Amino acid sequence: MASYDFLNAFCTCPRCKTAGEFEIEAFFPSGCLFEYRLGDKLINTKKIKLKENFIAEGYTVCPYCGKDFFVNIQVKNKNIYAVNISDKKGYIA
Repeated sequence: MASYDFLNAFCTCPRCKTAGEFEIEAFFPSGCLFEYRLGDKLINTKKIKLKENFIAEGYTVCPYCGKDFFVNIQVKNKNIYAVNISDKKGYIA
């Protein structure tokens, strides 16, 4: 079973439109339960060859409405650059 990391980032829930800081489960290749913020450099303890630039998937549940959604996390030069709402549907109806 794979582990994930956490990304604390400001975004807007696409379901209830409330903006705030969300704790996002981020599926980076090294997945060691690290906590990140926008601008942080990825930590690679597993010595996996990471691409310089890629998009990782993230998942979160809105603390305001209780609904979930996915995000795309942009990584540039191994730094967390941006978070965008994904078109992928959440699991909670």
